[in-house]
Amino acid sequence: MAGEPTRELQWPFRPIVLQFLGDNSDRKHASQVVDQLTGWLTFAVAFQSLAIETRELIRRDFELRRQHPWSMDEFMTKLSQQSLVAGALPIRERAIPLLTRIKQHFSVERRNLDAVECDLRSFQHLIEQESPHWRRSYQHIHDWFAGRLAAIQGRQADAMAFYAKAVEGVWWFGGPNQLPMLNEALLYAVGAGDSVAAKHYWDKTFMLGLNRWPKRPLDEQERRRLAFSFERQFSPQKAKDRVPPPVEIILRDAPFEISQEQLKNPNRKVKHAEGRTRRTPLMNAAREGSLSDVKRAIAACGDPNDFIKESGEGPLTYAMRRACDQGDPVIMDYLLQLDLSEETVNRQASTSRETPLKIAIEMADAEAVERLIVLGADVEQACDYVPSALCYAMLLLHGSIHRTDSTQEAAYLAGKTRADVHDAKDGAVLDMQLATRRQMQAALRNATTRNRAIFDALMEHYARPAEPRRKVVRTLLKFGADANRRYKVEPHDLAEWTPTLFAAQVGDIDIFTSLVEHGGDTDMVLMQSSALERFDALWVAVAHGRHAIVDFLVKRARSSRSD
Repeated sequence: MAGEPTRELQWPFRPIVLQFLGDNSDRKHASQVVDQLTGWLTFAVAFQSLAIETRELIRRDFELRRQHPWSMDEFMTKLSQQSLVAGALPIRERAIPLLTRIKQHFSVERRNLDAVECDLRSFQHLIEQESPHWRRSYQHIHDWFAGRLAAIQGRQADAMAFYAKAVEGVWWFGGPNQLPMLNEALLYAVGAGDSVAAKHYWDKTFMLGLNRWPKRPLDEQERRRLAFSFERQFSPQKAKDRVPPPVEIILRDAPFEISQEQLKNPNRKVKHAEGRTRRTPLMNAAREGSLSDVKRAIAACGDPNDFIKESGEGPLTYAMRRACDQGDPVIMDYLLQLDLSEETVNRQASTSRETPLKIAIEMADAEAVERLIVLGADVEQACDYVPSALCYAMLLLHGSIHRTDSTQEAAYLAGKTRADVHDAKDGAVLDMQLATRRQMQAALRNATTRNRAIFDALMEHYARPAEPRRKVVRTLLKFGADANRRYKVEPHDLAEWTPTLFAAQVGDIDIFTSLVEHGGDTDMVLMQSSALERFDALWVAVAHGRHAIVDFLVKRARSSRSD
């Protein structure tokens, strides 16, 4: 009522307020306005979460405020008393042993589902003896476990109904239970193939701040990523979306060789791993065979533009990943000389959403990058979690030059980078779960010298020298990549980078001058500047001690003034 901003209570409502205000708000007063609106929205939601009886008491309190002054201390005392009364209810003493037994039944490998059903009936009987207010406070817990039981038993309709009731109930009363219930309901909806319910739960994860803004669509690849975690949690059930097994084992009596039978239909999609993956003979040849196998398949009318609908994988992506992982580019080079379509060279594959251009940039193959662009690859298409190929190439160049810089690793361990399939296989699917899972992996990596040596060897295998990465950047610039493409490291950051500004931080004078020669604007600023400080390329170079860049910019400014 005093109008003070609720700064500690801004998440997740502040992003919602910012989204609706857009860019129309007065910058001078924007922060104050956002704080106040966020406060009102927070209290409006909190007020709706109260029981109807409590709301009426609050309204009456406003009417009687002058006769009965209100204080925060008095409110806190009453709230504590109410919590003690709630904790002392008979239902709590009788429900805790039941819930403990139910959790134990679910946690063991050989579940006693009859016992779970019996305990759930007893729990429901306890709930029905309480008043409507306390009944709502416990009902969602029953519905949660009832949904899990129905899911395990294969009663999909019942499971979906119970999960829907549980999420609706926990939305207002659940507190710490919101995350596990919403997470489980989301995974089950995805695994069961109910895209409408899954999208509903997915939206709620952003409303609660469990996923970071800006909101990502729950598209086919996002569902496939979540499906890995569904199969982990609801084993042995299989997701409706076709996802590969954790490990696909292929046994052969001899090295791969495409057969005459396969050549009769080189584009036939053949199921592998009990139908969980599909590939054509041409794709298998690109993945495991020799150049001769691939040429024979192409000669037999194999389509290099073919792809698997659910994953986006095709002959080109398999060949490029083979080149990147195994250092074997022969088949990739051959396929890139064929008449590939624009759709093929821009198609995202796997849950990592890898385009052929992204893979070529990762392996620092400037010739492959150039050929892909000639074939129609879009250099301004998003690449990994940055907005363009040039932004991604600059990020990798930074890693090659500054090998000891731990910024990227720290961001990954803090859960700030996008969730991937490896996270999902370990049960972490929401952004707020990533840091815990990744830090556990880091602890395992550092647990022994052998583990650390394996990790370091793997990182070294994928590392590339700086010069090939410079060639990739120059190639992208040659074909018109935008040196001034704006992007933020994190959505809520004030600073907006460009490849040119980032090059001033990287400190590589050759690449910096190349960017400037291709239109890189050194006068663009990271954020709004003041009369005393301008956050341009010179400021970035000075801040990071890049003396060669500073010298270049100072001389350039002098030359410009003399002209």
